[in-house]
Amino acid sequence: MANRMRWWRLPSTLLILLFVIGPLIEQWGSDGVFAYHDPESGDQGHPSTQVEPPDQTHPPSDPNRAKKGDDPIDVASGNFIHEQVDLLLRGRIPLQIKRTYNCQDMFEGPFGFGWTFTYQIALVEVKEGSETWVIISREGKRLHFKDNGDGTYTSPPGYFQTLVKTSGGWRLTEKTGQRHEFNTSGQFTAFIDRHGNAITLTYDGKGRLATVRDQGGRTLSFAYGSNNKVATITDPGGRIFTYGYNAKGNLTTFSDPAGNTIQYAYDDKNRMTR
Repeated sequence: MANRMRWWRLPSTLLILLFVIGPLIEQWGSDGVFAYHDPESGDQGHPSTQVEPPDQTHPPSDPNRAKKGDDPIDVASGNFIHEQVDLLLRGRIPLQIKRTYNCQDMFEGPFGFGWTFTYQIALVEVKEGSETWVIISREGKRLHFKDNGDGTYTSPPGYFQTLVKTSGGWRLTEKTGQRHEFNTSGQFTAFIDRHGNAITLTYDGKGRLATVRDQGGRTLSFAYGSNNKVATITDPGGRIFTYGYNAKGNLTTFSDPAGNTIQYAYDDKNRMTR
């Protein structure tokens, strides 16, 4: 089991297991092609083209991020990254389901081992001796913010977000002015762009993402199977996107509303082979 997960350590070797998160509100893939479904334009299953994300949540020199045009396999580390856009609804803030597979970050999330997705972001407060840290998991990375004791936090070196404590939880502000809101449980509840446009997220009684809604009322609804994995996502038009899994909880199939299906296979260590 230890080989499936990546951990970080505080000075006294405190191990933290977090809900790995995925990219947020980024309309970008790779220079490869991905199928997506856009009911507003009638486009479905066609290649998507890359658009640079509006802001970065990692230093430009981060060696673990593939640069635009790079091969999905990192030659130096052997890491395999695969991105798939399942759904894209354009708008002031697009509603998007983009899944990212990382063979070196094998936490078991709502889409199985190694997968993160657009709205998979979480916050945890940790006390270590006399110090308090807040850890935000995003894009398969864990950012550690040190509590200054006055409701503000010191960002990790090379990162430019501002984290503050609020009456309802926490607020993370990007250097571009975009904001992420978290409740007191550390759940990601809202994204607001610099123009005030927002999306909101709700959760079910088990803490699983239930809905993502924009200001116009467009809603993505999530349903789960007995394995606690995402079974279906329903878009505002009632179209259903379906996900299948094997007995180990690995994502094996994705089907769009038109019946187009992508299949995945894994080895005995839950690593994707195709």
